[in-house]
Amino acid sequence: MGDSPGVRGAGREGIVGAMHVSSMYCPTCKKQVMAHQKTANHVLHLLLTILTAGLWLLVWIAAIASPGPKRCSQCGSVSRAQKTVNVFIYGAIILFVGLMLLALLSLPRG
Repeated sequence: MGDSPGVRGAGREGIVGAMHVSSMYCPTCKKQVMAHQKTANHVLHLLLTILTAGLWLLVWIAAIASPGPKRCSQCGSVSRAQKTVNVFIYGAIILFVGLMLLALLSLPRG
């Protein structure tokens, strides 16, 4: 996949994830613009799911369900519809860390 005009790295998978390109109305630019949005890095999540014997799957599902906010490719502002903090992904990460700590505490000591 090549780069889309005006959006560097669009469509390329990186350590953070892939970029989804779409359009949105930018309240700062006051016009319809190209927008980019980070999505989940499936290779990284697959590796983490394998390394944690499937426990990371909850976080992976949360990452798929809640992609990053759409950003204007010209000024970088976030669309108003997506300015809210995504509690779902943070909740899944906290749940995962809590389960890992619980598993570590329940290991027999000796």
